[in-house]
Amino acid sequence: MPNFTLADAPKPQKSSAELVELLDVAPKVMRRSLMLMNGYAYAASMQFAKVGSKPKVEQVFTVLRNDGQIFYEKQQSFSKLGFLVNIAQLPNPEMALSSKAIKRYIAGERVNVKVLFEQLCRVADRFIDFEKSLASQNEMCELIACEILATYCLDGFNVTGFVWINGEKGSGKTQLLTLMSLLCYDGRLFLSAGTPASLRDHADIGSTLCIDEAENFNHAQFSIDKREILLSGNRKGSQISLKRIDKDKNWITRYTNTYCKKIFASIVRPEPVIASRSIIIPLIRTSNKAKANSDILDYKLWPVDRGALVDDLWLFALANLHRMSEYETRVNEMSPLSGRSLEPWRDVLSVALCLEEYGVSGLWERMNKLSLNYQNERKNIEGIDVNALIIMALCKHLGYEIGELSEGCEGDIGGKVVQTSDISTEAILLSSELDLDISDDELNTVKIGKKMSSLGFRKHRQGGTGKAGWRVGRPELARWIQVLGLNKTSDEDVPVEASQPSQPSQGSQTFTIDL
Repeated sequence: MPNFTLADAPKPQKSSAELVELLDVAPKVMRRSLMLMNGYAYAASMQFAKVGSKPKVEQVFTVLRNDGQIFYEKQQSFSKLGFLVNIAQLPNPEMALSSKAIKRYIAGERVNVKVLFEQLCRVADRFIDFEKSLASQNEMCELIACEILATYCLDGFNVTGFVWINGEKGSGKTQLLTLMSLLCYDGRLFLSAGTPASLRDHADIGSTLCIDEAENFNHAQFSIDKREILLSGNRKGSQISLKRIDKDKNWITRYTNTYCKKIFASIVRPEPVIASRSIIIPLIRTSNKAKANSDILDYKLWPVDRGALVDDLWLFALANLHRMSEYETRVNEMSPLSGRSLEPWRDVLSVALCLEEYGVSGLWERMNKLSLNYQNERKNIEGIDVNALIIMALCKHLGYEIGELSEGCEGDIGGKVVQTSDISTEAILLSSELDLDISDDELNTVKIGKKMSSLGFRKHRQGGTGKAGWRVGRPELARWIQVLGLNKTSDEDVPVEASQPSQPSQGSQTFTIDL
């Protein structure tokens, strides 16, 4: 007989069938550190804590919910979340939620939103001179504050806009980019030489990608993979696929989330596609010595404590993230803009509506006016692309006034036939007249013909001559004038005082927000 003790005896095995329960639906997964899950906002972080009956200091993975309840991985309380947690990388420790802020929130303390907004404006005003930019110093600081807040509420929006900071050398582009990287959600500052893999991983976890020297995008040797990551991801659910080899040396497909906020700085204007997804902020070299000579990384110069500011940004988002979709819906209903013209402004205007409810008086009106004025100045800020130039050339060739056509021509169902060579000639003349950065080669007859087809115009034979051309009707032109934003916004939409040029910055500004 074998000699063994009871402890050595084989244990009865449970049937594996008893341990399997099929789920009706796949569980949701929290993949970013600040997300909406099942109608609640959650913030994940790694904190130092004393653990056990004989306390020892360890790092503990925590998840804080917007109602103040906290879950600890160590206590196995993650099972009560109702979803899985699989976050590949947490934010940079300098940008993460602190334990002090968590304790404040659990104790019922909430952020004074008006004070937070004022502090963000004061920091922007301390370091950046917005003379000759889109609006006054005050309004530009408010715009930057709204953009920063929007990065923390990203998961509450369906669309986000990019920011493109444009100016010559010494204009403060990198200064503003650095400022935003230090305050935006998990801000990461890259040069354009950053590798595709690092950009992809940070985009996947929702970091704010701050890209300096973005003019290198136009170089032929610039990586196509990096362009795909950087110029996409303005819509929720945007993904790119890539192939990789697993541990068993098999090829598998991996999908990376590219939906994140992107901020660029460049001495040149962006190409038309990225321009249409961005708010372009022009800067010029400042004459304000106090701002020009201030090192933004010297935190002693900041008017408020940066660490406390980051904490308050997290807590603001935690308390308001679950309501952002409601504000976005209201913006879609309230804003006079539509489609691609509105998309870059949706998150800014949604945040403005939210802040108004916290008593930041008149913010929605100021940001709405700024968004409308921006459309008037788009041709100067972004430049005119080939599609817009073709429509302008057609109007000029046919003797139509853009302002008259933009009023609508529903009753006009006729049209005139225009030859491709005439459109090309008119477009080249207009390009030269307007001093556009469009080469004549882009406006040759072959490329103009392809563009006319993509714009939906149909080929037709010219009466009497039989020559091939394009039938162009007033309703079609009116539609494209509206879609491309070639028509000027009416005076009723933009009050006179909102369209005045910004005043030169005269040192530090005073923000009149009632607290």
